[in-house]
Amino acid sequence: RAARLGDGWYGVTKSVEEAAELVSQLREIEKRYERATPLEVTVGIGAVTVDNVKRLTEMGVDRIMGSVLKAGEIPRDYINGLHRFHDEVMTKV
Repeated sequence: RAARLGDGWYGVTKSVEEAAELVSQLREIEKRYERATPLEVTVGIGAVTVDNVKRLTEMGVDRIMGSVLKAGEIPRDYINGLHRFHDEVMTKV
């Protein structure tokens, strides 16, 4: 339905590989409707890394939703996670 009528699509996945498969399927469906402009794609992937950002960008993903917490961290670690995200991801993409 998004490919036929929408302006964008939000997908929540467990991995970049799953996101790649869904985005690929979505782009194929889009072609059937001969859209004037492609859907804006937002994908949720869990933890965000530089490699994930680069791979998703290459796939044509417009926005990434993700966590700044690593596996095992808890909400009180969030501020440290933001600083780490800034240092490890934002300054490198």
